[in-house]
Amino acid sequence: MESRVEIFAQIRRDARVEGVSIRELARRRGVGRPPVRQPLLRAEPPPRKPRVRSAPRLDAFKRVIDEVLRLDTEAPRKQKHTARRVFARLAEEHGAMDLSYSTVRNDVRRRRPEIDAAVGRLQEVFVPQEHIDAFEDIGGITIRHIRYDNLTDAVVKVIYGTGRQRTENDRWVLFRSHYGFDAFYCHPGIEGAQEKGGVEGEVGRFRRTHLYPMPVVDCLEQLNEEIRGWDLDDENRRISDRIRSVAQDFALERPLLAPVTTDRFEPGLSLTPRVNRSSLSRVRMASYSVPARFIGRPVRVALRASEVIVFDGRTEIARHPRVVALHGQSVNLDHYLEVLQRKPGALPGSTALAHARASGAYTSAHEAFWAAARKTDGDAGGTKALIDVLLLHRTMATNDVVVGIMAALKVGAVTADVVAVEARRHEASAGSGRPPVEEVRGPERRVVSLTQRRLADPAAVIAGLPTDTRLLPSVFAYDQLLRLPDRRTPPTAVPAGQKGTGS
Repeated sequence: MESRVEIFAQIRRDARVEGVSIRELARRRGVGRPPVRQPLLRAEPPPRKPRVRSAPRLDAFKRVIDEVLRLDTEAPRKQKHTARRVFARLAEEHGAMDLSYSTVRNDVRRRRPEIDAAVGRLQEVFVPQEHIDAFEDIGGITIRHIRYDNLTDAVVKVIYGTGRQRTENDRWVLFRSHYGFDAFYCHPGIEGAQEKGGVEGEVGRFRRTHLYPMPVVDCLEQLNEEIRGWDLDDENRRISDRIRSVAQDFALERPLLAPVTTDRFEPGLSLTPRVNRSSLSRVRMASYSVPARFIGRPVRVALRASEVIVFDGRTEIARHPRVVALHGQSVNLDHYLEVLQRKPGALPGSTALAHARASGAYTSAHEAFWAAARKTDGDAGGTKALIDVLLLHRTMATNDVVVGIMAALKVGAVTADVVAVEARRHEASAGSGRPPVEEVRGPERRVVSLTQRRLADPAAVIAGLPTDTRLLPSVFAYDQLLRLPDRRTPPTAVPAGQKGTGS
């Protein structure tokens, strides 16, 4: 039995290759014209509408539930209502004896994030997305077929004795249908060796020419960029004794390619895990962190060959390299910063900090700033200052923030405000081509935290500044006023018998 993806792909192919009209397509499938128009507009079948079960008995209590959840937004975390407590209060206080717990639980699960968003507790973050660009590099799509050697990502089963018939992966069928091309599969084994010899020979030549010695790169993206450059260099070579170069031959073939569709295809496997209380989503026996505000909510995950991208609707909220270790984790410290602002004591032993140190995102400069801040402001205050600095990475380049940290440490002012000022100075000087800030200004223009100077040891020399030799303020003169008699008090009367006589 054909799947919906295969039916959509066949309708699109008949319309593309044979030029069959919508009326004829509808007659072949035995359906009306609207169902035929749908695959011609989009290769991916729309998701089936989930069955919505009506709950008429709940309608009279929806306002009460919303009011309870609204008050929860202002209550401490440990005083928020669970779905079971809401169910109990409805029965005890409002006589809702005919409601089931599952009905109340489903309504609470649906309404709580909506009410949180209405009061501004959630923040939407929009991040530009990156897609595959093989067809973009070529500049078009072949209008006939592309030859494949039964790649396992596309072919589920080779049906022997039927020529080139294959059982294909639904995701692969959707990919072919989206871009509008057919797959030509080579015969397996020795029988199909001559069908792909030229391709394998060219791959070997490219590998021997450019991959010996093995290139050293920091990431897969860097390797792909170098391969693109080598591929462009190869356009000037001539194959065997041909008159024209590779670029000249391709210039003749380029007009025969179909244009690339503007609606790009997402190659990753789509999954919908739920975020647990540790702000981790479980994907194929590995865990990936997301921002803590998504705890308890389902998210959409695009599982790619080398990376995992997490979406809230169409908004990207996290991106991780794919973890290959069983029960492994990829944790981003940035996803926990809002939580750590309220619980600074959880930072030193956190898994997020350990991953940040291992990846190099948390540098020795951050460590030095944290140590200096804890010495000045205590453990809790110093940790909060470090978190404020880590939040700067969301809006500033990493190098600028690190330079700002080093400048703040040099002047002895370990506050996020000073780091931000110094980072912006470095960013401005780098953008204008001026020398670094340290070379332009002298020590007399250093930024110093007066608060930290006041709290520090008065006898110490802070941040290279001269010792303050001014006398401390004194209230001695005012104390003398307390010893003077109060002139407003009337003089004491002298008894008559003690009055003196004049001479």
